[in-house]
Amino acid sequence: MEKEVIIREAKVNDIEKIMEIERVSFENPWSKPSFFRVMVDDVTKFFVADIDGKVVGYIVYWIIEDEAHVANIAVHPEMRGRGIGKKLLEKVLLDSREKNVSCINLEVNEKNEVAKNFYFKYGFEIVGVRKRYYSGHDDALLLTKKIER
Repeated sequence: MEKEVIIREAKVNDIEKIMEIERVSFENPWSKPSFFRVMVDDVTKFFVADIDGKVVGYIVYWIIEDEAHVANIAVHPEMRGRGIGKKLLEKVLLDSREKNVSCINLEVNEKNEVAKNFYFKYGFEIVGVRKRYYSGHDDALLLTKKIER
């Protein structure tokens, strides 16, 4: 039987597990101070996916005026394919609707087919490209999703 995934606000004592997921998920991981900064920033929303008290994923996003921006999302590689990323993104979608956000924006590596397909399933569309965004070599696709009110 699958255990329940709880989406909750990130806490300071989650940082070590978040850092572990970050390091195994990204070529250029965010630093620990970066995660601490977003925890106390007024416009930042920072949630974790928790299964039985263990952090297995997280999402960081900003809501500024009527736009949201997903800054970081990751699920531990051993836990991928179980709908955890879906639950995290759905938290952003719900929060965005409640706060009358008009659109959600994010960047995704042009070479990351799994992530691109994930976002396309949710109705995100390519609206631009950031050249050499990742480590000075890979381009980022700018994606946006209009929020129905």
